[in-house]
Amino acid sequence: MQSLTSIKIILFLSFCTHLPAQTPKNLKDFNTILPPNCIPINDTLLCDQTEVSNLNWKEYTYYIKKVMGEESVEAKSAMSDQDGHMFKLDPDNGSKKGRIPVHKSQYHHYAFYDDYPVIGISLQQAKNFCTWRSNVVFEHFLVERNILESSTLSQNRDNHFTIDNYLHSEIAQENKHLVSHYPRYFIPSEEEWSLLKEKIQNNEIKIGKINSRSAAKKHQNKKIIPIQAVRNTSQKTKNTFYHILGNVSEMIDEEFYVEGGDYTQTADDILLLEKKKEIYPSDFVGFRCFFVWEEIDYELYK
Repeated sequence: MQSLTSIKIILFLSFCTHLPAQTPKNLKDFNTILPPNCIPINDTLLCDQTEVSNLNWKEYTYYIKKVMGEESVEAKSAMSDQDGHMFKLDPDNGSKKGRIPVHKSQYHHYAFYDDYPVIGISLQQAKNFCTWRSNVVFEHFLVERNILESSTLSQNRDNHFTIDNYLHSEIAQENKHLVSHYPRYFIPSEEEWSLLKEKIQNNEIKIGKINSRSAAKKHQNKKIIPIQAVRNTSQKTKNTFYHILGNVSEMIDEEFYVEGGDYTQTADDILLLEKKKEIYPSDFVGFRCFFVWEEIDYELYK
């Protein structure tokens, strides 16, 4: 069994598409650099290059079970919906039946699908993931800069790292001259997603190809490709958003509304860039995190 610290390092690396060649020792400068797997939308708002994957979700649920307990409310509430089924293209190029039913229990846990988008989750589950990711990334930064010692990191529900706990600590007050911002990942509002839409409409950002019913017919002898992997580091291009349009629809911070279109729609519908009402958890709704550096007002934590 891997240690909790090693799992956190794996998590941090799994989100990294690239890191700056030199990261500043002073976290006051951290709000000027690109966090892992993020691309700027404007001067302050950033967005994940890819949708959150099954591997990312596995890391999250492993941590929750390890810290909170296998049978805890937190662990049970982090489990994805297991009803229904998924389909994938036959890896043998459809030589037998073309499409193989894969139950969701396999889809979320089978290693082949690690880099596919996580589905079957609720808006609240996605928000909980964002909070956890913020905590883990900030903790890693603090350990990397010797503000926290990894050997002292707790692994129990009564005393584990959160941003709020850290900011209320004596260590935070002692090092406030070094740390002026913390990372915050979140599910975007409709207005924040609209900023991304505007960039797409004005051709100001690079986006990967659309994965939808009509677009997929051009591939694999015109067989439909229902869903695609979100992460392929050998093919990923720097400063390009992947599956912003198509693949799975993506949650906004308005329950049962999604953006970006999904593989069940046509490319023409997806390109309309309109939000859509969708009941989820479902087979074709996932999410990606948006990101900001939040300035710390230490007076609030004395």
